[in-house]
Amino acid sequence: MDTDVIKSVGLDGSAEETLYEFPQAAILQRMALDVSNRLLFVTDDGRTLIGVLDLVGKNFKTVIDSRLYRPRDIEIDPWENRIYWADWGATESINRAYYDGSEREEIVTSYLYFPFGLAIDVPGRKIMWAEGWYEEIEASNLDGSNRDTIYIKRSSFFHGLAISDSNLYFTDTWT
Repeated sequence: MDTDVIKSVGLDGSAEETLYEFPQAAILQRMALDVSNRLLFVTDDGRTLIGVLDLVGKNFKTVIDSRLYRPRDIEIDPWENRIYWADWGATESINRAYYDGSEREEIVTSYLYFPFGLAIDVPGRKIMWAEGWYEEIEASNLDGSNRDTIYIKRSSFFHGLAISDSNLYFTDTWT
């Protein structure tokens, strides 16, 4: 049986390198890179954890492995050294914690069913998420306050989000 790995290649596709090989139970979902600190955060649905790979020493460390059900997308706020993630489970939620897993908190817990893609507007201090079931894209302050629906399109299923300057980009798999 194959195992999940994190690999890197040059931008031209050369110099493939396996950075870390996970146990067979791992089912990697998403990752977020802190370029300045050379840290790569991953969500692992198979082992129900969030971990971080130090890209310098290639050491992997579990950051959060309790009170998770199905960790999905993950984003970082490099200004505050925080991770943000969406979780499915008995109660779907959007959460945050510091890079070391401390001061964990649920920032959004209501009106969520399939929180998928996350994006952080670091300068604007906002988090945005795609809510697959309710066919909406929502935003709030990074602490979950001032929640607002910013885009609705019925018969849609939003997955990935990305922010650049004043634009929000998203995938819609049902259009």
